[in-house]
Amino acid sequence: MRDQQSSDTSIALDANTDVQQEADKPAVKWRYLFGFLAWTVLNAIVIALCAGASVLTIKRIK
Repeated sequence: MRDQQSSDTSIALDANTDVQQEADKPAVKWRYLFGFLAWTVLNAIVIALCAGASVLTIKRIK
């Protein structure tokens, strides 16, 4: 039973190492950065449109 647990742990550690090595690649970092920036810009646009619509709706009602 103990050998099974140690081999499971080593498999998990190997998998984590592979994930970390993949995340350290420059292409992955740039893709993450681009995705984050695109998400931020799109959210800023949506917030601006909602704010503008709320202001214009109030003026239109008056």
